[in-house]
Amino acid sequence: MTGLRVCELFAGIGGFRLGLEKASDQFQTVFANELDKWAASIYRHHWSDDSLCEGDIRNVQAQDLHDFDILCGGFPCQPFSTAGKRSEFRDPRGTLIYEIIRIAKEKQPPMLLLENVPGLLSIQQGKTFQTILEALGELGYICEWKVFNSKFFGVPQSRRRVFIVAYLATLKYGGGTFFPIGDSNAVGVKSCQGQVCGTLTAGYGNRHEGDTYLIVDYQFGKTRLYADTSPTLTARMGTAGAREPC
Repeated sequence: MTGLRVCELFAGIGGFRLGLEKASDQFQTVFANELDKWAASIYRHHWSDDSLCEGDIRNVQAQDLHDFDILCGGFPCQPFSTAGKRSEFRDPRGTLIYEIIRIAKEKQPPMLLLENVPGLLSIQQGKTFQTILEALGELGYICEWKVFNSKFFGVPQSRRRVFIVAYLATLKYGGGTFFPIGDSNAVGVKSCQGQVCGTLTAGYGNRHEGDTYLIVDYQFGKTRLYADTSPTLTARMGTAGAREPC
């Protein structure tokens, strides 16, 4: 097998796989894991190979996996999101990041590519994120992270997410960093090994010349105005009692 072998955890419907395959035909997914049966059915609809293992990630034995070069995944965000109770590690879903760390410790892939909500950076005044960075640092990974907004990448929806790139300190990249990537409203680049280097914030986009429409959104008791971009769409939109952008 040639190219870069990918392990996709918390695969959902295959967002990371789709993005990597669109970026290059050198990425080859050798293993994926997803618990939700409906998401798994969509994943299999798009990729009919046998790479997907459906079930609880806590039952995945690292020693049984094929070797891979990149571990990617969007671990559960509900415990860290400002839209929820922000229970972080007190919520069982919040501890699932340690399943990624467990598998990374066993397999030692050269690189991790992770995604979550920006609230991960600020919860508990950054202490939760620091704990994650320290755990990865203990495994020998250097971490970089940055907040991106989907509306700057051809998607007409404002959806901010933090992306974390972790790579083994033994790898050589000529002293450079992975970020910045593309044009976004991300603020700064942070890099460290095993210690927190600060948090990032990014505001909502400004109105530009030539805007053709406005969207009013009500959320958390606040009114927000969007230009040429939809706010983040939720699963409850269109159901009884749920507000919709107008």
